[in-house]
Amino acid sequence: MIKIAVRCPNWVGDTIMATPVLALLRDSFTGARITAIGRPSARAVLENNPHIDSLWIVRDKSLGDMLKLVSRIRRERFDLAALLPNSFRSALEFALGRTPKRIGYAMDRRSLLLTNPVEVTEFHCQCHQVEYYMNVLADLDACNVEQAERRLILRPTEEARREIGDLLRREGIHENRPIAAISPGAAFGSSKCWLPERFAQIADYLGQRYLAQTLIVGAPDEEPLCREIAQLARQPVFAIGSKVSLGGLIALCEKLDMMVTNDCGAMHVAAAMRVPLVAIFGPTDPRRTRPYDPEASVVEDIKGCGCEIAPCYKKICPIDHRCMKAVSVPDVEEAIERQMRRAARRAGGRTE
Repeated sequence: MIKIAVRCPNWVGDTIMATPVLALLRDSFTGARITAIGRPSARAVLENNPHIDSLWIVRDKSLGDMLKLVSRIRRERFDLAALLPNSFRSALEFALGRTPKRIGYAMDRRSLLLTNPVEVTEFHCQCHQVEYYMNVLADLDACNVEQAERRLILRPTEEARREIGDLLRREGIHENRPIAAISPGAAFGSSKCWLPERFAQIADYLGQRYLAQTLIVGAPDEEPLCREIAQLARQPVFAIGSKVSLGGLIALCEKLDMMVTNDCGAMHVAAAMRVPLVAIFGPTDPRRTRPYDPEASVVEDIKGCGCEIAPCYKKICPIDHRCMKAVSVPDVEEAIERQMRRAARRAGGRTE
């Protein structure tokens, strides 16, 4: 039996965008044992994935963490490792772990640690991140990357569904009325975040136009931002913030009619769960990380914002946040109109 390890990306959104890699490996090596390896944030994304046999959750903060993982890799005796992060460390772990076949991009001076280094071309620098991860496998004869399906796989657990059912009941949120969510944060950094007062106006618009029950969701460190938006909004909103775990957010998406986000992990969760979605972009290039859902709406004005360095990919804006300020409330409202029509079609009804 072939044993395959997949070292997953570090960010939640990137792990979601890498799930087609797991599906392709499963289709290509039907009898293999596939182990996904990721940080703690990967647990909710991968614990119910049908294409893996086991999930290792590891910490990689210290030398001791790395040595523990190397020892575990040696004991498992993998035949093949697909290394999706570009880091030197991820290649070193499997080289020291004596995995005989190690594939990944020739980045971060790690080519000598890979048995099958994949050269980075102009295509890799411009393609969507889903394509980027899929093409790590392009040199494997068993994997037909060109013909493979590219569908994000994300499935909530029954425990997460119960968590969300209980939360909605406690908060007095009714499933017979539209439920919308706003995710105003971004783990990457504040440069990706649209203005709180504009998110509040969108919450008001959703409540007035659609009688939507709007939830403000975010990670624990985004709790103050969620509360700020709730205080700015004139319509009633539910600032549930960190009351929802990542697994709970996946389950919550089954209940949502609509989500508005920045370019963040919640955006990729919503895209994978096929939630009607509006995503606001500024310092990052939507060609590379836009929601992997052809029906999702992306709102941006990167070329017209007047910033010479946009998209800059900086975590904190070095000037005046003009790429995000260039996105107006009416721009987002127009995108919401399109997505609510999609929600109505999905529900078998129509908006007024």
